[in-house]
Amino acid sequence: GFDLAAIGMPGCALRLMSDATLSFTPAGPTAQHTLSIPNTPALSGGSIYLQSAVVAVGANPLGVTTSNGLRWLLDLR
Repeated sequence: GFDLAAIGMPGCALRLMSDATLSFTPAGPTAQHTLSIPNTPALSGGSIYLQSAVVAVGANPLGVTTSNGLRWLLDLR
């Protein structure tokens, strides 16, 4: 990943490039978003890569932290 310390986020890394950006509405300590994936066998074996950035005032100089990267492997059999 790309180290984000230079922009005020020590200990955080950018793990993937942003092809799409989704926003989530917080609901207490969690957030949720529905992603519809068509049940198309041709999509099996494909991947969806995710990473979150969260406003966290006081966590670092920028006040934003990131999650680890996540890969979803699609199995639509």
